[in-house]
Amino acid sequence: YGGVKQDRLGNDVITALNESILQEVAQQGEGKYWPLDRTDAGTLASKLNNTGQGTYSEVETQEYNSYFTYFAGLSLLCLLLEQTLQTRTNKLARRGYA
Repeated sequence: YGGVKQDRLGNDVITALNESILQEVAQQGEGKYWPLDRTDAGTLASKLNNTGQGTYSEVETQEYNSYFTYFAGLSLLCLLLEQTLQTRTNKLARRGYA
């Protein structure tokens, strides 16, 4: 982080802004390309508000809790208990106690 980026061969990577590709991507995506620098945040906000795409509003969502795991765990416990009791009953029956 913060150092010079290098490729696999150890050569320094030099980057450059290619506005023509960005404009083409925006055009194909039916969008717009605005060249901005770091001081243009307010300009970007005003351009986004004037795009005519409509208004944005809040959407209320509701989350539901899933209780499946509780019932699955209780079912598993009942199966294990039934298996244990059945095994114990069979042992007692073989000894003549049941």
